[in-house]
Amino acid sequence: SKLESAGLKFVEIEKLNYNSLIKDCKFVLSGSFVNFSRNELKRIIILNGGKVSSSISKTTDFLLAGKNMGPTKKIKAKDLKIKIISEIEFQKMLSS
Repeated sequence: SKLESAGLKFVEIEKLNYNSLIKDCKFVLSGSFVNFSRNELKRIIILNGGKVSSSISKTTDFLLAGKNMGPTKKIKAKDLKIKIISEIEFQKMLSS
């Protein structure tokens, strides 16, 4: 209450039901997306307990592939047997 009287405003943080298909998974985003901006996708992944990385490694769980995805990332994902999913598949994961 002292902080509030000093002018500090408190905002309730959005409560989410974590999606178990995304929680603890590491995603790499590549290409451009139709329904979401790259920042929106990152936010959704993080709010659902996942992680976002800029590069593919053996610890990557999913490559989220948009239009004009970089060919290098696609090749590396296939070599490491990382699941490549589309924006539509990602949306289905969210609704599961």
